[in-house]
Formats: sequence, structure tokens, C-alpha cells
Amino acid sequence: MSPDSQSASRQLTKKAQQQREHPRYAYDSPAMICRPLGPARAGWIQNLSEGGVMVELSEPFPPGTPLDVFISLTGKSIRAEAKVIWSQNSDDQPRSAYRHGLEFISIEHQDKLQLEHFIAEVLRR
Repeated sequence: MSPDSQSASRQLTKKAQQQREHPRYAYDSPAMICRPLGPARAGWIQNLSEGGVMVELSEPFPPGTPLDVFISLTGKSIRAEAKVIWSQNSDDQPRSAYRHGLEFISIEHQDKLQLEHFIAEVLRR
């Protein structure tokens, strides 16, 4: 990535962080992603919050795309309905990959409690 594009990326990241309702925490973990009624695709989580997740996928999805997200939280799995907020090519990865910012739209109460507990007990430390 060129110095100019790195600077632009940092500015966008800083602006996005200022707009977020929930802080994000680094979390390196696999995930399963699928369109409603579509096939599952493996993804890799980069960071996680109570309101969404940044996930790396092998193909791009345009903003607004609805997705189901399955996340493993130390032996427990949760599911959330999400929508793509942004998508960009991961130039710094050796393989073809696309980062996606996903906002959780709907999450079952029990899954939300598990997510909140996981963030409070594991990621905030």
C-alpha cells in the first residue's frame, strides 16, 4: 500500500471510529458468513464490537447486502443478522481478500448477552 493510500486509510478509520456507538476490539477468529438462503462462506474476523464486526472474505459484497454471521466466542457460537456498511480490497494480504464492515441488525437476546459478556470479560482485558 502506498504512503498516500495508508494515510487516507488511517483518516477513514479515525473518522469511522468517531462515528461508532460501540468501541471495537481486536479479535482474530474464523467466522461463517452467508446471504439469507445462500451458501455459507468462511471468513476471518479482524475486530468485534457489540454493534458489528470487521470480517475478511474472499469475495466482495456491496454495501447494503444482508448477511447472516456466525461467530465463535471461546467455545460458544452466536448468530447475528447484519448488513454490509463498507467493503474494500485488502491490499496488504498475500491472498485475494476483501475487508467488510458489518453492522448487526438483529441478534437474539441470549446471543447479545453472550457477546456483551465475552467483550467485557475477554476482549476488554
